[in-house]
Amino acid sequence: MELQTIQEKVKRCVSEVLNVPASEMQAETRLIEDLGANSFAIAEIFLALQTEFGITLEENFMLGHSVSVQDMTALMQQKVNG
Repeated sequence: MELQTIQEKVKRCVSEVLNVPASEMQAETRLIEDLGANSFAIAEIFLALQTEFGITLEENFMLGHSVSVQDMTALMQQKVNG
């Protein structure tokens, strides 16, 4: 899957959970610091990404550190493309 397609899907998942237009997100946009995501929203995004990409993620991949759209895109690319 192409990187741009993956990033669009990541943005869509974040957009649906946080009710923020995907067009307002850049690669460096951070979920907590820039978009105001709380722990419940992070969990919802986690589940949405698993469903969208048909993958399983480690439970702690987004916990305890700043996560950007770019970080999530890179992880999804790694999981999807091997």
